[in-house]
Amino acid sequence: MTIRTLFAAAAAAGLVVAPISAQAASRHPAPIAKGEKIAENPWIPWVVALAVALAIILVVTDDDPSSP
Repeated sequence: MTIRTLFAAAAAAGLVVAPISAQAASRHPAPIAKGEKIAENPWIPWVVALAVALAIILVVTDDDPSSP
């Protein structure tokens, strides 16, 4: 076999396989465990509230005399 016939065979095989590989597989969402739902984690809002309160306290109690 020559290189030309090998390339022709590979091209023909690629044309046959391409439509099969181009078909989309059916996709289903992964199941979510109970612990992975963000709404059921009560500590996340508390951490955000604590960070906001700390930022407010730092801004209010700033005693730098050079700031206007």
